[in-house]
Amino acid sequence: MQVLKRAIQVSLVVTIMLGASVEAFAGRLAAEYGVWRVELVKQAKCQDAECIGGMSFQFKISNALSIQPKRFTLKNHTKAVSSLHLYRQKLVVKGTLPNGGDIANVIDLLQGTLMDVIFGYDMHVSPDNRFFLYRSWYPKMSSPGEPKTIVLLYDMTSDPDENRIDKGSGTLPPEGVGIPVFPESDWTGTTWADYPAGADSSVRMLKWLDGKRTVFFLASDYDNYMNLVTVDLKGGVARVRTCAVPMVPSSPNGKGGENGSTTLGYTVRSLDFNEKKSEAVLQFDKQRGVELAINVNMRTACPDQGAFVLDEP
Repeated sequence: MQVLKRAIQVSLVVTIMLGASVEAFAGRLAAEYGVWRVELVKQAKCQDAECIGGMSFQFKISNALSIQPKRFTLKNHTKAVSSLHLYRQKLVVKGTLPNGGDIANVIDLLQGTLMDVIFGYDMHVSPDNRFFLYRSWYPKMSSPGEPKTIVLLYDMTSDPDENRIDKGSGTLPPEGVGIPVFPESDWTGTTWADYPAGADSSVRMLKWLDGKRTVFFLASDYDNYMNLVTVDLKGGVARVRTCAVPMVPSSPNGKGGENGSTTLGYTVRSLDFNEKKSEAVLQFDKQRGVELAINVNMRTACPDQGAFVLDEP
């Protein structure tokens, strides 16, 4: 018992991915993937012009095929580092912004360079670290009518330019990163200026389907209806397929409650998936002693989604 207790104190495993791990060693963040190991070894306050977040972070980058580890220092808008995610030869340093919101820094481990920066809210990482799903970043004092909470996707196997609508612009602004998946997933514009305005889609109950490159979540659309959204990611950012199934609104004016979180007057408690039946199961909080659950057959609701296509006999 004493040996086990000591081991837990020294090395606490936070997350284990497919071929990757994220750990906290004696208060330090570390991640491993294949021959790579990255560890946050130092953080300090800084005041120079590029240090907008007020902190600098130094990482030790080790490769099992190389004798000498490298060092990489990150100084930008990042105020604090919350987690590390490795996918192949890319590292994502996820953290927070000084004035709220999340930041993801994509680092090329081979070159030792910062290749992309993403601003957003509520960033969710796929189990294999390949995909990031998040709500679009916007200034807290943005004008009414401006695009707000668009749900976006970032693919670690694609170049920074491929993860943007404004392709080939020559600049990589962190505010406009990602490919829209909800709402208006079939939108075919080429610049953010043309994107439909007015959405306020809070992402809730997000769930990745193991091995299917498919993600479920609840989100409200432009009219604040709650939707059961499923995104097929097998084609990466080049061929994203989204299916949104509207839930029944809770009031005569068609509103779905605050941020579309309720339906029929009930608040959603959980979202699960029955793989054998290809059914999404929504459980709601008990109200007036009555339980409510909704089962959505995804093969019928979203017949074009690869994860729900019946296997060939």
